[in-house]
Amino acid sequence: MKHKHGFSVILSTFVCTGAVLVAYSSPFSLPIRLALIFLTTSLICVTILFLSHRINKQLAADDTIKSQLLDHLPGVVFHCKNDEHWTMEFVSHGIRELCGYKEKEVIANSAISWENIISPEYRAYVRTNYEKAQAKNDKVQIEYKIIDKKGNEKWVYEQGIFVYDRIGDLLGIDGLIVDITDRKKIESELYRLSIFDHLTGIFNRRYIFERINTLIEESKRYERCFCVAILDIDFFKTVNDKHGHTYGDYVLCEFATICKNNLRPYDLIGRYGGEEFIVILMNSGRAESCELLQRIKDTVQNHTFTYKGVGTNLAFSAGLSCVHEFPGTLTRDILINSADKRLYFAKENGRNKIIGQ
Repeated sequence: MKHKHGFSVILSTFVCTGAVLVAYSSPFSLPIRLALIFLTTSLICVTILFLSHRINKQLAADDTIKSQLLDHLPGVVFHCKNDEHWTMEFVSHGIRELCGYKEKEVIANSAISWENIISPEYRAYVRTNYEKAQAKNDKVQIEYKIIDKKGNEKWVYEQGIFVYDRIGDLLGIDGLIVDITDRKKIESELYRLSIFDHLTGIFNRRYIFERINTLIEESKRYERCFCVAILDIDFFKTVNDKHGHTYGDYVLCEFATICKNNLRPYDLIGRYGGEEFIVILMNSGRAESCELLQRIKDTVQNHTFTYKGVGTNLAFSAGLSCVHEFPGTLTRDILINSADKRLYFAKENGRNKIIGQ
């Protein structure tokens, strides 16, 4: 449409200029020729003004359409400089919803730069990714945190591309920034559900197994020592039958809390299944691990498990296995089966025992 109007202006100007020349060379008297030239010139001006008005109107309509499209896009469309502040030269209306800032506050760093909106822990990460992309002449796709005007943290996804002019000089970066905070919350919750036991809140069996696999590989490579213990609450079935499953669930949660509070920060505990728990005692040999388990055992025995006015005293049996017991080919199953056999031995020989060899 713009090309059509441009052609019309050129054609009209050409025709009217020809009319001026014809009027000038006509056989009429000088006053008549001057009048014709005046009228023809006036017609040229009117024609150019009319067509210019139509062109500007069309351009304004195009800009309105573009503006409406940008305003309804999810996130923020931007153009910025590739400088230390990521100086914004254009941001769409979505900046208000994403950050709480108006366009004029962000453009040209009037109130705040995008560099300062990026969470400090991610600033170097964003910079490094853009530097790598520029070196490879590639686009950037990154996720990072920002801090909005109210001080709230948000996760964003950014896709950016370097823009060059015809001779290869860098003009800046064009891109899109989208709020992915809700997606990150869902991902975090799904991850939490995948590694934690839903009842006790400690790690689940699958996660503990994965950690044991990793630790075995590290022990082979760096000769690190760790032990695995399986704990079983003695006579738990009797407690369940006597007081009900709700009371039994309380006991499991309370037992898990006691164990976790008496372990070191770097030790791991997970639910093995039912009333059985599995503990990874890091950087510890058999003697130190047995001492730690004994401390938990004493705490449990001195604790009354009270729920809705009903109190019960409990004990547990445990089997312990140390990675250094198996100098040859060691697997997770070998380590766990060894601890499980020792647990069975403890239960068969009076319970309330820790068997470590």
